[in-house]
Amino acid sequence: MSNSLAFGANGSILKGAGALTGDFVMIQALEDSSITVVSNWVGASSPESLTLSAGSTVYGVFTTVTWVSGKVVAYK
Repeated sequence: MSNSLAFGANGSILKGAGALTGDFVMIQALEDSSITVVSNWVGASSPESLTLSAGSTVYGVFTTVTWVSGKVVAYK
């Protein structure tokens, strides 16, 4: 994966609570956010839940993520 792909050069999606599918490499919380499902987290086991504080960023390869609360930007 090139650096441009790793940092979202292929676009991003602003998302509130709900499900999101696609190929994403970075998720940044704009508000305190609760993630309950992350599928296909490459290189590690999928966490059952994850809480992100506003301003937090998570890197990886994500294909399905579900938010219970908060607002995030998911970068492709």
